[in-house]
Amino acid sequence: MVQCEPGEMETASRSAGVVHETYYLEGSSRRPKSKRVTVYDMIHEKFPQFFPENDKTSRFKKAAVQRANHIICISENTRADLIELLGVTRDRTSVVHLAHTVHRRTEGPTNRVADRPITCLCGARDGYKNFADSSGLWPFGFLRIVSR
Repeated sequence: MVQCEPGEMETASRSAGVVHETYYLEGSSRRPKSKRVTVYDMIHEKFPQFFPENDKTSRFKKAAVQRANHIICISENTRADLIELLGVTRDRTSVVHLAHTVHRRTEGPTNRVADRPITCLCGARDGYKNFADSSGLWPFGFLRIVSR
């Protein structure tokens, strides 16, 4: 595996058998034998009004998807959005989840932390993915926001 900076992509892709873009770069005119890209979501395409007019993410993502032999989506929803919004055929995609299924422990004692569900959001949110501080409206229990 070769890890490179965006400006080094052209040189690195010449000798690589497989190039997997894990984010969207301006790209390379060279085409290795096999090229993959991971698509995390289609938020920029679905909600362009929440991003600056000069944001290049959608353009770079579309170009990366067009260059790719295969597209890895992180969920079935992302795959459906990708197919709908960029016209990608389903056979060029697969779904690989970012985490495993959580299995609840059913045996032995459990330690309850609270009487109601708790959701903890960590990190800066700044409106990303249409998030707003709506802690007073959170219907699922207690919402704790840890942010800078």
